[in-house]
Formats: sequence, structure tokens, C-alpha cells
Amino acid sequence: PDLDPRDVQSAAWRVRSWLGLRDENTFDSYRTAVESAGVLVVRSMGYAGSWQFPQESPVAGFSLHFEQCPVIVVRKQEFEPRQVFTLFHELGHLVLHRSSFIDNDEDLFDYQGRERDANRFAGLALVPEPFLDQIEDRSRPKNVSLYDDWLRAYRERWSVSGEVILRRLMDVGRLDRDQYEEYR
Repeated sequence: PDLDPRDVQSAAWRVRSWLGLRDENTFDSYRTAVESAGVLVVRSMGYAGSWQFPQESPVAGFSLHFEQCPVIVVRKQEFEPRQVFTLFHELGHLVLHRSSFIDNDEDLFDYQGRERDANRFAGLALVPEPFLDQIEDRSRPKNVSLYDDWLRAYRERWSVSGEVILRRLMDVGRLDRDQYEEYR
């Protein structure tokens, strides 16, 4: 879709609608939706061969912008929510910036420029405001080490990490930065 890259929130909502995303997803359902929209998604599998991510490489994923066939490559990682976030971070680069990017682990936590936009896009697309409305703040544990248990059902339903949910809660003013940083 034609998006205004300065309005990341609207862009994320429009892309979520464009992809026809359901309320419950897995990496595979997200991947199918993105591919149905015309973006080739490759998940590296750690096979032996010359075309693979070297073990020591910090690259988490990359996107190649071609009008006819954009490509997203996601490095297979131990935790599926991490791969989901990388997929949507790279999708953010394609739809917001319409250019190619290579992202390492640090870029997925960057708070500046285009990396910040791609991170924000991924968080908003994966955990939109109506999802946040389902989370009860009253049941939040005082001890941050229990946050993952508190958010377990949501993490599993949306296939995202606790950190993505907490970041979104912080963004809308429902979680203090200190609590978020202590969790991290």
C-alpha cells in the first residue's frame, strides 16, 4: 500500500489490514500473509553449504527492495518470536523506506532513524492497541521476573516476546521505563 513513512502508527495498522492478519498467529501464518501480499520470505535453516549465515555473524535478517519481487530473509533462531519480530522489522523497511537493509542484532534494539521506524512499525503491527486493551494492568506482578508468566497467553497467541508487549505498554504510558529496563 501507499504509506506515509512519517506516520508509522497508521502505516502499521494499514499493513496489518492489508495482510489480513488474524488475532492469533505463528511465524508461519505471518509468513503466509506476507508472501500472499507479494513478498518472498526466506528463513535460513542452518544447513551446511556456502549460502548460510556463518555462526559468528550478527546478521538477524535483511530485506531487498525490488518492485516486482521484494525479498525478506530471516535468520532462523532458537525463539520463534524473535524471528517474527525480525520479519516485521524487515517488512517495515520495505513498506516505509522502500529500500534494502541488512540488520544485525543491535539494529533490532536501535532507537534512531530508520531502524527506530522499523522497530516501531514491527511493534505496532504485531501488538496493535486493541491487543493491549486485553491486558489487565491490575494483574501485573510487582516482581518483573514474573512478567513473562503474566503475559504468557498473549505472547503465545500473538507469537511475540514479552519484551515486545512491554515495550508497547511503555509506549502507551501503561508501564514505566524503569520497569521495562529492569525487565530487560
